[in-house]
Amino acid sequence: MLLTRPANGYPLRFEAPLQPKLARLRRHDLRHSACSTWLRAGIDVTVCQKWSGHKRLSVFLDVYQGVMPGREAAGVRSLERLLLDGGGGVVE
Repeated sequence: MLLTRPANGYPLRFEAPLQPKLARLRRHDLRHSACSTWLRAGIDVTVCQKWSGHKRLSVFLDVYQGVMPGREAAGVRSLERLLLDGGGGVVE
């Protein structure tokens, strides 16, 4: 399997057929695995949405919101730092 970066900016395109033992694995399955991995790595959701080729962020979030456990708690901690430290603890 050859992974390339085409001119349209999306990170992966599959150029060769999958190996026989992976024949049941679809492109969609690979995209879902990639998106899940990117999100768990902390890559911004809008970047993941663009890389994956999803046209609408709302659809992307509907599908992948469960992949980002702890994001709400992290947001609350960031907000607390902002409010308690006067902005010194803002996470970019």
